[in-house]
Amino acid sequence: MTLLPLIPRGILRLTGPDRVKFLHGLTTGNVKALKPGESHRSLHTSPKGRVLALLGVYAESDALWVETDADRLAWLKASWEKVIIMEDVKIEDRSTELLVTALAGRSSPFPQTPDMPICLPFCRTGPGIEVWATPHETAIFRDGLCKTGTPLLDEAGEEALRIANGMPRYGVDLTEENLPQEGGLDEDTGWISYSKGCYVGQEPIARLHHLGQAAQRLALLKVPEGEILPPGTPVLSGESPAGRVTSSCPGMALAMLKRAFLATGAKLEAGGMADLTPIP
Repeated sequence: MTLLPLIPRGILRLTGPDRVKFLHGLTTGNVKALKPGESHRSLHTSPKGRVLALLGVYAESDALWVETDADRLAWLKASWEKVIIMEDVKIEDRSTELLVTALAGRSSPFPQTPDMPICLPFCRTGPGIEVWATPHETAIFRDGLCKTGTPLLDEAGEEALRIANGMPRYGVDLTEENLPQEGGLDEDTGWISYSKGCYVGQEPIARLHHLGQAAQRLALLKVPEGEILPPGTPVLSGESPAGRVTSSCPGMALAMLKRAFLATGAKLEAGGMADLTPIP
Protein backbone atom coordinates (compact mmCIF):
# COMPACT_ATOMS: atom_id res chain seq x y z
CA MET A 1 0.00 0.00 0.00
CA THR A 2 1.03 3.64 -0.51
CA LEU A 3 0.81 6.41 2.08
CA LEU A 4 -0.94 9.57 0.89
CA PRO A 5 -0.12 13.13 2.05
CA LEU A 6 -1.75 14.23 5.30
CA ILE A 7 -4.38 16.82 4.41
CA PRO A 8 -7.24 18.31 6.47
CA ARG A 9 -10.54 16.42 6.35
CA GLY A 10 -13.92 17.39 7.77
CA ILE A 11 -15.27 15.08 10.49
CA LEU A 12 -18.68 15.25 12.16
CA ARG A 13 -20.01 13.16 15.05
CA LEU A 14 -23.77 12.60 15.32
CA THR A 15 -25.27 11.48 18.61
CA GLY A 16 -28.77 11.15 20.04
CA PRO A 17 -31.49 8.50 19.76
CA ASP A 18 -32.68 9.79 16.35
CA ARG A 19 -29.24 9.95 14.69
CA VAL A 20 -29.69 6.86 12.51
CA LYS A 21 -33.10 7.83 11.16
CA PHE A 22 -31.92 11.41 10.64
CA LEU A 23 -28.79 10.56 8.64
CA HIS A 24 -30.57 7.76 6.76
CA GLY A 25 -33.00 10.33 5.36
CA LEU A 26 -30.27 12.74 4.25
CA THR A 27 -27.81 10.43 2.50
CA THR A 28 -27.76 7.83 -0.27
CA GLY A 29 -26.32 5.01 1.86
CA ASN A 30 -28.27 2.54 3.98
CA VAL A 31 -27.40 3.90 7.42
CA LYS A 32 -29.99 1.70 9.12
CA ALA A 33 -28.09 -1.39 7.96
CA LEU A 34 -24.77 -0.33 9.53
CA LYS A 35 -23.68 -2.24 12.61
CA PRO A 36 -21.11 -0.88 15.09
CA GLY A 37 -17.69 -1.00 13.45
CA GLU A 38 -19.11 -0.92 9.91
CA SER A 39 -18.84 1.87 7.36
CA HIS A 40 -19.81 2.87 3.85
CA ARG A 41 -19.40 5.56 1.24
CA SER A 42 -22.36 7.84 0.75
CA LEU A 43 -23.56 11.13 -0.73
CA HIS A 44 -25.61 14.09 0.40
CA THR A 45 -27.80 15.23 -2.48
CA SER A 46 -30.26 18.01 -3.22
CA PRO A 47 -34.02 17.41 -3.69
CA LYS A 48 -33.23 17.31 -7.43
CA GLY A 49 -30.69 14.54 -6.87
CA ARG A 50 -27.61 16.68 -7.48
CA VAL A 51 -24.43 15.91 -5.53
CA LEU A 52 -23.75 18.27 -2.63
CA ALA A 53 -21.07 16.33 -0.72
CA LEU A 54 -19.11 13.07 -0.84
CA LEU A 55 -19.15 11.25 2.49
CA GLY A 56 -17.69 8.39 4.46
CA VAL A 57 -19.95 7.11 7.26
CA TYR A 58 -18.80 5.01 10.23
CA ALA A 59 -21.09 3.55 12.91
CA GLU A 60 -20.41 3.13 16.61
CA SER A 61 -22.84 1.79 19.20
CA ASP A 62 -23.70 5.30 20.40
CA ALA A 63 -22.70 7.56 17.50
CA LEU A 64 -22.33 8.02 13.76
CA TRP A 65 -19.20 9.58 12.27
CA VAL A 66 -19.22 11.39 8.93
CA GLU A 67 -16.18 12.39 6.92
CA THR A 68 -16.22 14.86 4.02
CA ASP A 69 -14.01 17.39 2.25
CA ALA A 70 -12.76 20.04 4.65
CA ASP A 71 -14.17 22.87 2.53
CA ARG A 72 -17.67 21.34 2.64
CA LEU A 73 -17.76 20.76 6.40
CA ALA A 74 -19.14 24.08 7.69
CA TRP A 75 -21.82 24.18 4.99
CA LEU A 76 -22.80 20.55 5.57
CA LYS A 77 -23.07 20.94 9.35
CA ALA A 78 -25.15 24.12 9.05
CA SER A 79 -27.43 22.56 6.42
CA TRP A 80 -28.13 19.49 8.51
CA GLU A 81 -28.71 21.50 11.68
CA LYS A 82 -31.32 23.58 9.83
CA VAL A 83 -33.49 20.51 9.19
CA ILE A 84 -33.43 19.26 12.79
CA ILE A 85 -36.98 19.94 13.96
CA MET A 86 -38.25 17.40 16.48
CA GLU A 87 -35.38 14.92 16.09
CA ASP A 88 -33.13 14.30 19.07
CA VAL A 89 -29.80 14.67 17.25
CA LYS A 90 -26.60 16.52 18.10
CA ILE A 91 -23.98 17.30 15.43
CA GLU A 92 -20.42 18.10 16.53
CA ASP A 93 -17.41 19.18 14.48
CA ARG A 94 -14.55 16.89 15.55
CA SER A 95 -12.13 17.81 12.76
CA THR A 96 -9.45 19.23 15.08
CA GLU A 97 -9.47 16.14 17.28
CA LEU A 98 -8.97 13.48 14.61
CA LEU A 99 -6.67 13.28 11.59
CA VAL A 100 -7.22 10.96 8.64
CA THR A 101 -4.33 8.86 7.35
CA ALA A 102 -5.06 7.44 3.90
CA LEU A 103 -3.33 4.40 2.44
CA ALA A 104 -4.01 3.68 -1.21
CA GLY A 105 -3.98 0.23 -2.77
CA ARG A 106 -5.87 -3.03 -2.93
CA SER A 107 -5.21 -4.74 0.37
CA SER A 108 -7.14 -5.96 3.37
CA PRO A 109 -7.79 -3.23 5.96
CA PHE A 110 -6.26 -3.37 9.39
CA PRO A 111 -8.48 -5.38 11.76
CA GLN A 112 -10.84 -3.15 13.74
CA THR A 113 -10.65 -3.68 17.48
CA PRO A 114 -12.06 -1.61 20.36
CA ASP A 115 -8.62 -0.20 21.26
CA MET A 116 -7.71 0.81 17.70
CA PRO A 117 -8.55 4.02 15.83
CA ILE A 118 -11.44 4.09 13.39
CA CYS A 119 -10.55 2.30 10.14
CA LEU A 120 -12.55 2.61 6.90
CA PRO A 121 -12.05 0.25 3.90
CA PHE A 122 -11.71 3.01 1.27
CA CYS A 123 -9.86 6.28 0.73
CA ARG A 124 -10.08 9.52 -1.23
CA THR A 125 -8.20 8.21 -4.28
CA GLY A 126 -10.25 5.00 -4.63
CA PRO A 127 -9.26 1.55 -3.27
CA GLY A 128 -7.44 1.70 0.06
CA ILE A 129 -8.09 2.37 3.71
CA GLU A 130 -8.38 5.31 6.08
CA VAL A 131 -7.28 5.37 9.71
CA TRP A 132 -8.72 8.10 11.94
CA ALA A 133 -6.70 8.93 15.05
CA THR A 134 -5.64 11.77 17.32
CA PRO A 135 -2.77 13.98 16.10
CA HIS A 136 -0.37 12.21 18.50
CA GLU A 137 -1.48 8.72 17.44
CA THR A 138 -1.35 9.77 13.80
CA ALA A 139 2.26 10.97 14.07
CA ILE A 140 3.33 7.66 15.63
CA PHE A 141 1.37 5.63 13.07
CA ARG A 142 2.70 7.48 10.03
CA ASP A 143 6.25 7.43 11.38
CA GLY A 144 6.01 3.67 11.85
CA LEU A 145 4.77 3.20 8.30
CA CYS A 146 7.63 5.24 6.88
CA LYS A 147 10.21 3.35 8.95
CA THR A 148 8.92 0.03 7.58
CA GLY A 149 9.34 1.24 4.01
CA THR A 150 5.79 2.18 3.08
CA PRO A 151 6.02 4.37 -0.05
CA LEU A 152 4.89 7.99 0.41
CA LEU A 153 3.24 9.88 -2.44
CA ASP A 154 3.48 13.63 -2.85
CA GLU A 155 0.45 15.71 -3.87
CA ALA A 156 1.20 15.32 -7.59
CA GLY A 157 1.47 11.56 -7.19
CA GLU A 158 -1.81 11.43 -5.29
CA GLU A 159 -3.56 13.41 -8.01
CA ALA A 160 -2.23 11.06 -10.70
CA LEU A 161 -3.46 8.04 -8.72
CA ARG A 162 -6.90 9.59 -8.20
CA ILE A 163 -7.25 10.34 -11.90
CA ALA A 164 -6.06 6.86 -12.90
CA ASN A 165 -8.71 5.37 -10.60
CA GLY A 166 -11.41 7.62 -12.08
CA MET A 167 -12.22 8.97 -8.62
CA PRO A 168 -14.01 12.34 -8.85
CA ARG A 169 -13.10 15.25 -6.61
CA TYR A 170 -15.97 17.43 -5.47
CA GLY A 171 -15.76 20.97 -6.81
CA VAL A 172 -13.41 19.83 -9.57
CA ASP A 173 -14.95 16.88 -11.43
CA LEU A 174 -18.39 17.05 -9.83
CA THR A 175 -20.44 20.01 -8.60
CA GLU A 176 -23.97 20.73 -7.43
CA GLU A 177 -24.98 20.58 -11.11
CA ASN A 178 -24.23 16.86 -11.41
CA LEU A 179 -26.20 13.71 -10.68
CA PRO A 180 -24.23 10.95 -8.90
CA GLN A 181 -24.31 8.62 -11.91
CA GLU A 182 -22.54 11.24 -14.02
CA GLY A 183 -19.49 10.81 -11.81
CA GLY A 184 -19.68 7.02 -11.67
CA LEU A 185 -21.03 7.18 -8.11
CA ASP A 186 -23.59 4.41 -8.15
CA GLU A 187 -24.59 1.21 -6.37
CA ASP A 188 -21.89 -0.74 -8.21
CA THR A 189 -19.20 1.54 -6.80
CA GLY A 190 -20.70 1.54 -3.30
CA TRP A 191 -22.12 5.07 -3.10
CA ILE A 192 -25.87 4.48 -3.39
CA SER A 193 -28.39 1.99 -2.02
CA TYR A 194 -31.45 1.58 -4.22
CA SER A 195 -33.23 -0.57 -1.64
CA LYS A 196 -32.91 1.63 1.46
CA GLY A 197 -36.11 3.63 1.10
CA CYS A 198 -36.70 7.37 1.07
CA TYR A 199 -34.07 10.07 1.34
CA VAL A 200 -33.63 13.61 0.01
CA GLY A 201 -33.01 13.35 -3.74
CA GLN A 202 -34.08 9.72 -4.05
CA GLU A 203 -36.72 10.14 -6.78
CA PRO A 204 -34.58 11.58 -9.61
CA ILE A 205 -31.63 9.33 -8.73
CA ALA A 206 -33.76 6.17 -8.70
CA ARG A 207 -35.63 7.21 -11.85
CA LEU A 208 -32.39 7.59 -13.76
CA HIS A 209 -31.17 4.23 -12.47
CA HIS A 210 -34.30 2.31 -13.42
CA LEU A 211 -35.50 4.10 -16.55
CA GLY A 212 -32.58 5.71 -18.32
CA GLN A 213 -28.91 6.57 -18.64
CA ALA A 214 -27.05 9.70 -17.67
CA ALA A 215 -26.67 12.16 -20.55
CA GLN A 216 -22.99 12.58 -19.65
CA ARG A 217 -20.43 10.72 -17.57
CA LEU A 218 -16.96 11.20 -16.19
CA ALA A 219 -14.39 9.28 -18.23
CA LEU A 220 -10.65 8.69 -18.18
CA LEU A 221 -8.78 9.86 -21.27
CA LYS A 222 -5.36 8.64 -22.32
CA VAL A 223 -3.18 11.61 -23.25
CA PRO A 224 0.19 11.47 -25.05
CA GLU A 225 2.96 10.65 -22.58
CA GLY A 226 4.11 13.68 -20.63
CA GLU A 227 1.38 15.96 -21.99
CA ILE A 228 -1.16 17.77 -19.82
CA LEU A 229 -4.64 18.97 -20.80
CA PRO A 230 -5.64 22.01 -18.72
CA PRO A 231 -8.96 21.64 -16.85
CA GLY A 232 -11.75 23.29 -18.81
CA THR A 233 -10.29 22.33 -22.19
CA PRO A 234 -13.14 21.47 -24.62
CA VAL A 235 -13.18 17.91 -25.94
CA LEU A 236 -14.31 17.54 -29.55
CA SER A 237 -15.26 14.78 -31.96
CA GLY A 238 -14.60 16.38 -35.32
CA GLU A 239 -16.48 19.64 -35.04
CA SER A 240 -18.99 18.28 -32.50
CA PRO A 241 -18.62 19.22 -28.81
CA ALA A 242 -18.10 16.02 -26.83
CA GLY A 243 -17.39 17.38 -23.34
CA ARG A 244 -14.68 19.10 -21.31
CA VAL A 245 -11.64 18.19 -19.26
CA THR A 246 -12.21 18.40 -15.49
CA SER A 247 -8.81 17.39 -14.08
CA SER A 248 -5.52 16.18 -15.49
CA CYS A 249 -1.96 15.04 -14.92
CA PRO A 250 0.82 14.06 -17.35
CA GLY A 251 -0.49 11.34 -19.65
CA MET A 252 -4.06 11.22 -18.29
CA ALA A 253 -7.17 13.34 -17.82
CA LEU A 254 -10.68 13.05 -16.48
CA ALA A 255 -13.35 14.54 -18.72
CA MET A 256 -17.11 14.87 -18.49
CA LEU A 257 -18.22 13.41 -21.82
CA LYS A 258 -21.59 13.20 -23.51
CA ARG A 259 -22.96 9.65 -23.59
CA ALA A 260 -22.62 9.33 -27.38
CA PHE A 261 -18.85 9.70 -27.13
CA LEU A 262 -18.19 7.27 -24.28
CA ALA A 263 -17.76 4.15 -26.40
CA THR A 264 -14.34 2.53 -26.38
CA GLY A 265 -12.57 3.43 -29.61
CA ALA A 266 -14.22 6.84 -29.96
CA LYS A 267 -11.76 9.29 -31.54
CA LEU A 268 -11.62 12.55 -29.67
CA GLU A 269 -9.39 15.60 -29.64
CA ALA A 270 -8.65 18.33 -27.14
CA GLY A 271 -6.09 21.08 -26.79
CA GLY A 272 -4.60 20.29 -30.19
CA MET A 273 -4.12 16.63 -29.26
CA ALA A 274 -5.81 14.12 -31.57
CA ASP A 275 -6.80 10.46 -31.24
CA LEU A 276 -7.67 10.66 -27.56
CA THR A 277 -9.70 7.62 -26.46
CA PRO A 278 -11.88 6.98 -23.39
CA ILE A 279 -10.46 4.22 -21.16
CA PRO A 280 -13.06 1.81 -19.67
